[in-house]
Amino acid sequence: MSSAVIIVRNFFDSAFLPAGISRLVLALQFICIAKIAALYFALAEVGLFFLLYNLVLLFSTTLFSSQSAGLLRFFSLIEDKTLFYRTLLHQLIIGVLIAIAGFCIFLGISSGSADLDVMAAAILLHGISTGCFLNLITKFRAASEFRKMLVYTLLQFCFNALIIGLFVFGEALTPITLIISMALSNMVCIGIFTVSHRRIFGRILLKKNDHALNMEIWRFGIPLVAVALFNLMLSANSQMILKTLGFDQELGVYAANYNVGEKIIFIVFSLLVTVKVPELYRGAKRSLPEALALLKRIIFSFSVFCVIALIFSGFFSRHLSYIFTSQVISDHGHWVIPLTVISASLLGVASLCSEVLLFLKRSATLAYCFGAGVVVNLSAGFILISQNGIVGAAVSSILANLVLLCIILWLSHKTLKRMELKPHTR
Repeated sequence: MSSAVIIVRNFFDSAFLPAGISRLVLALQFICIAKIAALYFALAEVGLFFLLYNLVLLFSTTLFSSQSAGLLRFFSLIEDKTLFYRTLLHQLIIGVLIAIAGFCIFLGISSGSADLDVMAAAILLHGISTGCFLNLITKFRAASEFRKMLVYTLLQFCFNALIIGLFVFGEALTPITLIISMALSNMVCIGIFTVSHRRIFGRILLKKNDHALNMEIWRFGIPLVAVALFNLMLSANSQMILKTLGFDQELGVYAANYNVGEKIIFIVFSLLVTVKVPELYRGAKRSLPEALALLKRIIFSFSVFCVIALIFSGFFSRHLSYIFTSQVISDHGHWVIPLTVISASLLGVASLCSEVLLFLKRSATLAYCFGAGVVVNLSAGFILISQNGIVGAAVSSILANLVLLCIILWLSHKTLKRMELKPHTR
């Protein structure tokens, strides 16, 4: 049975359905937020919002994604869950303290601009709350508590909608208050979870920290933090370069349409990862050739969807841009959507192919691969964007992800050949 059919069947499974809906809700939430930004903000402000959001993701990924990696990797291996949570909470607190210290340093060296300080405070608030909330969601995922995952995702969505509505009603909606609303909704959900589990938190805090486990999680997580960080940079670099080179209006057009194209691919990719990646790792424990054969089928199914998405977005990009952004943004850059579909498809295939290196415990090698992709993205971005604006931004992203895919394929094949293992063919 094809992977695509299995995914559809698993989506309606009682265990997977809440997790699948959670993924869809997260994607839908940001699509709605992007639509609100496009309707209420000028083009330059739309660009500023997406830029701030990308900075938040880079910031939270740097400080808090190692705990998520540790949750997924070690949850089933460690029997003393109280000790495990104590270790992760210790790392989380360190991340928060580093973030606050960095903010204080920024205030000390900044020019004293009130707007810049407020912007930095909003990034700090959203970065910390996003890191904590995503770790909470990852905890539910690792523990297979998918119903709780759905409940808290829906709570966050509803609180975010309520807070944004209050800002709109009070005529106080700006890129910064939109970021703050997302942060506040995260914090409310974290607060609800903390209060409802206060006794468990009490036992966790009384538990002595395990230094050896702490270091093991750090060693495992740091290369994956680099991978996640470089992955985000591949998506965000072009927008940052547009801002740096003074394309403020074009940034809003590009970022809004990029978001639409990226989400078309992301929704299916995230569902695919949720359903099939755990199965891949279980298969890798039994037989690496078996896992590689399954991975090939997954990549084929995903590639077929990407081709269909590209054809669809190519014909209906103007309509998609109008529905999910605004008429002005659609008129100026709807063609960015199919180009983004190409770029996101290449990145998705590269991410799936990178599982080979993770099977073989080559996470450091994988980090170097994504780092090389970032270098290509930055180099090509500055050259092409300075001459061609958002056309150069779209092309540089495609080029960087294509190079990344080629590097990962080459190194995966080389590593497998060195281990005298070849991909299983049907």
